[in-house]
Amino acid sequence: MLALRQRLRGQQLETLLVALTASLATLAVAIFAERRLGGAGLFVPLLLVGAVLLVRQPLATVALAVAAPVVCEGSTFGIPAMTKLYDPVFKQLTALDALVGFAVLAVALDLIRCRRQPYLPAALGFPLLMAALAMAAGLAVTTGQGWSPRDTLFSMHVLAYLLLLPIAIVNLDL
Repeated sequence: MLALRQRLRGQQLETLLVALTASLATLAVAIFAERRLGGAGLFVPLLLVGAVLLVRQPLATVALAVAAPVVCEGSTFGIPAMTKLYDPVFKQLTALDALVGFAVLAVALDLIRCRRQPYLPAALGFPLLMAALAMAAGLAVTTGQGWSPRDTLFSMHVLAYLLLLPIAIVNLDL
């Protein structure tokens, strides 16, 4: 045992501890997810790794967020599982909402990582402002009619794609 301790010094020990911590965290996430979601919960660590990989590759994430709705638009495409993109996953949020959120997060983290300033071309400024004002007016009208703001925001979350995705696409580091 003493010989093992002497061999595991410095960076090797640190690497071993990081790997052990990551393995225990993965095990804890898998057990918690399995208890919460059943057998499908065992895929949660894999989904988390996929999410981390997507966030680290902003171009691929934005391309996936833009292409997935085009490919998954209807069941006539021939892949029945593809229409699940629009099914609610949590409350009223769908998998497409998560993809768009990951795309915007990936671009924002890339801007921070590369220390670049966000960019918005002048040609996009006015149309995006009009879309934002239309969303604000819709929120004001529906709230005045007695709807809850939460339901209204969940109803117009697709319009938020029109605000967020063009900004994300323009700020990609191509």
